[in-house]
Amino acid sequence: MNWGKSLVLVMVLFITFIMVMVVKMISTSPDLVSDDYYQKEIDYEQEIVAVKNMRRLNASTRIETVDGFLVFHLPLDIPFTKMEIDLIRPNNQKLDKSFVVTDTKVFMVPFSELEKGKYSIEMTFKVDSIPCMQKDTITI
Repeated sequence: MNWGKSLVLVMVLFITFIMVMVVKMISTSPDLVSDDYYQKEIDYEQEIVAVKNMRRLNASTRIETVDGFLVFHLPLDIPFTKMEIDLIRPNNQKLDKSFVVTDTKVFMVPFSELEKGKYSIEMTFKVDSIPCMQKDTITI
């Protein structure tokens, strides 16, 4: 093969590579972590305070996987009436899940309700009107 054919072959391969990349970029969804990220940025200081409040309580929610369930063991010694658990999928907003937990200290989510992948977990509640938040990540 002479250098002319090699040059044409390299150009065809390069153009093919560029076209594949363009198609892949066009078909990828540009999901944001949150639609209201400007407001979340403004409220970030309150979130930091809530995480610090949770640390001051010296208790945390234990999260484990047992027999096809994601199990949340909520702190027994913390008197809260309602906890909100948000399972946030960073790469696909449509797979986000939210749960409100009341009157129980153990909460279970079946894996059948969740797609495989990484989730960011945000648990928020109030103790005597003091906001508390715990953050964690899990891969299913």
